[in-house]
Amino acid sequence: MKKKGPTIRDVAKEANVSVATVSRYLNNKGYISEELKHNVSEAIEKLNYIPNQVARSFYSNKTNLIGLIVPTICNPYFAEVAYHVEKAAEKNGYKLLLCNSLNDVEIEKNYMKMLLANQVDGIVIGTHNDDLIDFDSVDTPIVGLERFLGNRTIPTVSCDNIGGTLKALDYLYNQGKRKIICISGAPSSKFPADDRKTYYSIFMQEHDLQGKFIYVNTSFDVNDSKGIIKEELSKCGSFDGIFATDDLLAISTLQVLDELGVSNEVSVVGFDGTELITSIYPNLVTIKQPIKEMAHLSVELLDRQIEGETVPTFSVLPVSLIC
Repeated sequence: MKKKGPTIRDVAKEANVSVATVSRYLNNKGYISEELKHNVSEAIEKLNYIPNQVARSFYSNKTNLIGLIVPTICNPYFAEVAYHVEKAAEKNGYKLLLCNSLNDVEIEKNYMKMLLANQVDGIVIGTHNDDLIDFDSVDTPIVGLERFLGNRTIPTVSCDNIGGTLKALDYLYNQGKRKIICISGAPSSKFPADDRKTYYSIFMQEHDLQGKFIYVNTSFDVNDSKGIIKEELSKCGSFDGIFATDDLLAISTLQVLDELGVSNEVSVVGFDGTELITSIYPNLVTIKQPIKEMAHLSVELLDRQIEGETVPTFSVLPVSLIC
């Protein structure tokens, strides 16, 4: 039979205090003298006592767990998001449950059910599928990261997609580019990033230029993206500039332009600016999102909601052009 570890009663006996005192120490609730704190700490270390997190959650009404749902950690953007959300969670006293949904709506639904069933204190959602759940009826604090949820009453953290798009297009325009194509994911209304497509159209109209979209909906598959981009660009005739709404599309586009033999004639600007992509492709012109700051703000807004505060429903952080 497996030997049981030390209990809270063992700690209390070793420290010569009551079980209630040990409980107050573990949950940081109520007054305990410095001497008793020292005694309890010494007893815990001596006995190698590991507190029962489930029991503690009953006492404090908190699990100190938060969830993060992303469509794929194979994408450098979401991998970087996950890294910084976990760092921020640890700093704020939470452990992170990372849910990698593989961009599958059923997996995302099951992860939502699992997180809610385990009574996590809050959830950051960066999924790309619609209608996962009736978010407005969920009591658990939620933050959408570059994602509108429910009736847009749930807090959303976003980068400045409008400003970033205009920076990208101003760069191309100032390079003398006039035949600019926008390569993007499928149209939607669930994401702040859809402003990238909207303001591309506005920019082109304001500058009396003819715009054209190439939509790539491949569930983050780079090889599929290249095939679609190559096929569509081959039909476009002349063009001299491309605004890609994320860096993976920009890289796929650069590879296609090289295959078509026009890489020296066409300028490309991407969007995201993750550490991985900018280190591998240092010459890529892109709009850099403040991913670390967005992740930390998402956790901060969760924490404030958990503590009963009212937080802004839409927070926008500035971007920069890397060229």
